[in-house]
Amino acid sequence: MKKIYLSMIALAVGGTVAAQSTFDFESHSLASESYDNGGPVQGGADFILTDNESIRLDNTYDTTYGSWTGFSISNVTDNTTMDYTNQYSTASGTGAGGSANFGVYHSSGSLSAESANTQITEFKITNTAYAKLAMENGYFVAKQFGSPYNSNGQLDGTNGEDWFKVWIYASSDQGDLDSMEFYLADYRFADSTQDYIIDTWETIDLTQEFSFPVSSLSFSLESTDNDPMFGMNTPAYFAIDDIKTMGSVGLATNESLDIEVYPNPATDFVKVNAPEGKITLVDLQGNILLQQEHKGQSSIDVSNLVTGVYVIRWSNASDSYTNRILVQ
Repeated sequence: MKKIYLSMIALAVGGTVAAQSTFDFESHSLASESYDNGGPVQGGADFILTDNESIRLDNTYDTTYGSWTGFSISNVTDNTTMDYTNQYSTASGTGAGGSANFGVYHSSGSLSAESANTQITEFKITNTAYAKLAMENGYFVAKQFGSPYNSNGQLDGTNGEDWFKVWIYASSDQGDLDSMEFYLADYRFADSTQDYIIDTWETIDLTQEFSFPVSSLSFSLESTDNDPMFGMNTPAYFAIDDIKTMGSVGLATNESLDIEVYPNPATDFVKVNAPEGKITLVDLQGNILLQQEHKGQSSIDVSNLVTGVYVIRWSNASDSYTNRILVQ
């Protein structure tokens, strides 16, 4: 049986606890119906949002052309104007849950946790108004989705079976890498009434999609509507909001303890070898699933848990320790 040995730095009283944060962009000051694309306000630097932890969102601003890539922050509500100048609004007209502020992604960029041992657990995503309206109606070089013709009126070989998707590339502090795809529009259904363009906020649960704690995300966009010379015709945007993280905070001292938590991933039982104390098992929403006294060795039954990431906490009168486990 494989064991994962973890060297723990003992913490002062109140030591390590799981700290959850939701980055909803509301702390970023914006005038009504405005945006920050990294220009005169931000100066082209990355955005750093702070709660219990901090996350960094890439931003690159080209002062020569007044263009940007990566992320902007916006509260623009116009979801009816189909024009390049309306690149900062969402298909729904608001942030997630009707909130004011949200992020807008364009072309290329990444977001990452600033602190070590911080996991990005989920985020919400939707189309921008510009991309949605261009796919629905066709605009400039972008074709109308569902049509067999490109924007020049020529057959494009799709037979109208169009799609627009985002690739999400995840990595961990330990070097794990994996990816997933999410369709922002899909017109490939045999029953055309099922064809869709996303216009609501949808949740991407990274703990269900990836088998490791995600600390960094990068993105790329693909579409069936492409020019052989200039690339994708579909506007390369999506909107993002309510980025959630979970991390550990504490005050370290020099004393070191050895703790064993194994196997990880687990299917039936997780064993913990540690000094006497208390063991607590919680989910990523902070719900306590188990709490028991620990007498040096504990065996925790996880066979009835839903597949996903959970947190095991060990503590005694002066020290504490937090570790994530994957239940499969």
